[in-house]
Amino acid sequence: MNATASTLFDRIAQTPILDTHEHLPLRPSLRPQPADILTEYLRHYFDKDLLSAGMPPALLQAALDTTRDVEERFSQIEPWWEICRTTGYGRSLDETARGLYGEKRVDRQTIGRINAAFQRNLDNPDYFRHVLKDCCHIERSINDGFAHMYGSGWSDDTLFAQVLRLDGYLSEWDFIWDSLVHYGTDLMTFDGFLAAVRADLTASPSYGYQGYKLGVAYSRPLRFEQVRYEDAAADFKETMPRFLQNPKAPIPLRLQDYILHFCLGILEEMGAFLQIHTGFQEGNGNYLPYTDPLQLTNLLLKYPGLRFDLFHIGYPYVGQMGILGKQFPNVTVDFAWMNIVSPLAAENALAEYLDVMPRNKIFAFGGDYIPIDPIYGHQMMARRMVARALARKVDEGAMDLEEAERTAGMLLYNNVLDKLRIKL
Repeated sequence: MNATASTLFDRIAQTPILDTHEHLPLRPSLRPQPADILTEYLRHYFDKDLLSAGMPPALLQAALDTTRDVEERFSQIEPWWEICRTTGYGRSLDETARGLYGEKRVDRQTIGRINAAFQRNLDNPDYFRHVLKDCCHIERSINDGFAHMYGSGWSDDTLFAQVLRLDGYLSEWDFIWDSLVHYGTDLMTFDGFLAAVRADLTASPSYGYQGYKLGVAYSRPLRFEQVRYEDAAADFKETMPRFLQNPKAPIPLRLQDYILHFCLGILEEMGAFLQIHTGFQEGNGNYLPYTDPLQLTNLLLKYPGLRFDLFHIGYPYVGQMGILGKQFPNVTVDFAWMNIVSPLAAENALAEYLDVMPRNKIFAFGGDYIPIDPIYGHQMMARRMVARALARKVDEGAMDLEEAERTAGMLLYNNVLDKLRIKL
């Protein structure tokens, strides 16, 4: 960082954050066990880099075997780890090792000590609070899942604000079915199914949900056409017998389109916000054109009263996302995940977006992690990204240092509070 960025980073190093997106277990006790530092760090993101580099999948599976010594397992994958250390995913783990464990990086010399410290905290019920609040200065994290299926007391609402996924209504009926049967409608009829969906959505705030999420761009295009009721009802009638025989039976896209429009109409009535996955999909191999955010244009136009929070800055569709943020008052542009996908791309995008759109439309941080530890590394990388991008504006005379610091507070906290209206 240059001198301006370094000064700005020092000023915002402990600025409170409202974290727009996580996949954390609802409580520490729900973390997968048995576990150690390798199973924790290799179950989200970095394992995909190792496979992309050419590491055999069987070697990854061996590295996850907690019955074997952690140092021995690490030594087997160390050549691939070293290759991938410089990716955003790798950098977040080294950042975490420094900040949470006092080690320079994750390597052969440190893995045993890091694992011992990790094990000491594995059963600590306050560990999530320690990492999120004490270490990361995150006031609240928006968490993604079907939390009400765990029953009452499922979440610590001083740490989390939960969002409900719409995906189940569209393509995962076997998963959501248990929720819908409780509303007393005839789920074998299209009208009964829609009535149950409406009842579930309108009841969701009473379960504690503050917003909604759509993640179907992993399996279908983001273009949702307007479909006639008669056509959707015919598709439903044809689909139900297949679903009863096979709960994983595919749902026709035309029926999915109708159901989503039906849901969005309800959410608009509720004054809700909807977070949508756009851009690059996590994992190894997928169909990227599904995720182009411009495919959402008809929805942004049709539902002006619904607040759309568009994730991952649509990467690599960064310019397209900037125009959506500029043109649509009901759109916010979210950097969730992006700081560890590519810190440089994130910095360049933020510098561009500050020129393109009003700065109250931008959210700078969502950790987007399943494991808790790397959120620390991610938020540190995000703070540096914000400092570097704003320093460019200061150095070119677009704002002074004090305005840059205020802008950082908007990007990390105030914009989320204002636009998503999270209950604190």
